[in-house]
Amino acid sequence: MDAILVLTVPTAIADLASVACSAEVAKPLVLSVPEQAETIRLLPGPPAGPGPVPACAYPASAARALAHACRYGAWRARKPGRVPEFGDLRGADPYLRRLN
Repeated sequence: MDAILVLTVPTAIADLASVACSAEVAKPLVLSVPEQAETIRLLPGPPAGPGPVPACAYPASAARALAHACRYGAWRARKPGRVPEFGDLRGADPYLRRLN
């Protein structure tokens, strides 16, 4: 899975976080904004985008969040498994019902 991790640095000229959030990209986007006070916050994404863009105060936190999101996406994309059938179970056994 491809994704974009943007590391911004503070400048006196422009707010790079808002510029990065306004970019319309086809991949998941996570920002690292070291000068922000909050550990993580949601910034408004592009108007036609999927929603807000997460911004982390530390690059390691942004990379970790992106890794978790990729792992979750891969898990969701897997084919569903099947529940095995056990023909030799005694579900109607009165002794088993007393244990529950």
